[in-house]
Amino acid sequence: MAAKPYEVIAKCTMVGLPAASDIVAVGERLEKARRHAHGVVRAVAQPPAVFRDGGYVVEARIVTWADDGEAALRAAEGLFEAAKVLCAELYLSGRALSEADAPRPVAPRASGPASRPAPTSAARKPVSPAKPKTSARRRTAKGGTVKGRTTKRRGRR
Repeated sequence: MAAKPYEVIAKCTMVGLPAASDIVAVGERLEKARRHAHGVVRAVAQPPAVFRDGGYVVEARIVTWADDGEAALRAAEGLFEAAKVLCAELYLSGRALSEADAPRPVAPRASGPASRPAPTSAARKPVSPAKPKTSARRRTAKGGTVKGRTTKRRGRR
């Protein structure tokens, strides 16, 4: 089965009355964890926090590429565990996403000398300094001349 994008909605519980900076911090932790999660292409915490069932809840939306809905939910759960964000509810949005809405995740490159391309001859050559850019418009000297020519000075009418 080919992978396709799924949008997962999560209700994140927050302790106390969350300020805007607390919601931004949750979004930053989700984004940081998303960079290391496989298949997750977007993770956003959406303000405002809503008072529900004796606590404040912030909605987060995660877009992940998976083979089915269960795999998308597992990927979202892993993201929340990695970000250390409490999540009360987790469910699929039911929204059909296209590849234009959620681009495919890029495959992570292996690190080390084997992953680096070999230097080319152009990389070994010394680079000559760039020429300074010159203005296309000529500058007028104090006497009203432009490189030996005189210019007409118009008075105010």
